[in-house]
Amino acid sequence: MKREKSGTILMRGRRISYRWTKKKVKNLNLRVHRDGTVTVSTPPYVSLGRMESFLFANEEFIFRALERWDAIGEKLSEEYSLCDGGRIPILGKSFLLRASEEPPFGVTLTEGCISIHTAHADPEGIRRMLRDWMGRRMEEWMPALCRDALGRMEKYGISEPTLRYRCMVSRWGSCQKATGEITFNKFLMCVPVRCVEYVVYHEMAHLVEANHSAAFYAILTELMPDWRERREELSPYGAWIRQL
Repeated sequence: MKREKSGTILMRGRRISYRWTKKKVKNLNLRVHRDGTVTVSTPPYVSLGRMESFLFANEEFIFRALERWDAIGEKLSEEYSLCDGGRIPILGKSFLLRASEEPPFGVTLTEGCISIHTAHADPEGIRRMLRDWMGRRMEEWMPALCRDALGRMEKYGISEPTLRYRCMVSRWGSCQKATGEITFNKFLMCVPVRCVEYVVYHEMAHLVEANHSAAFYAILTELMPDWRERREELSPYGAWIRQL
């Protein structure tokens, strides 16, 4: 049975948050996430002191990863901005943003340009208009992606889920297996299509396995063998959506 603990450790003057999981593994493993959190998995017999020694032994690896995520996030934040003449990502592609207070109000997407006409063409007005537009677009094309995934999961006997959409800053999607509901982040409109597909298959797999168990990842790997690469491609966009 897995046992999870959370904590922090001071390393090079920086407070590092970690999530420590004890489970049936042979070796100690760690991963550095885009939000700066480190996840560690160890065999059940490993002590807190041994786990922390393992973190310090991998200090160089941890900080190289943190610097890489920081650099990618800063690059996205510098490249994109919510102002007239700025640029924003739509399905992973960079679009020139044109903002105006002239009616008719709405959002128009053309080749290489997104035009936003709003009563207040400041960042907050642009943000509100963009969020509404993203929600409508998601409602138009996400059901088809979910039906495609459902077609490949026929052997699991799951029903078509109820889809919901809202703005979130800490997760791309969530699934309630008991009610058959999946909620997608409206900001998925910003990321590459292959990353959207990863989130769809991830959440659909939760309709079979609610937790991130070995069985869950076996299903996800069967459906999408390259899900790890897609997840890594998705990760840097977390820095951008904090502006939205």
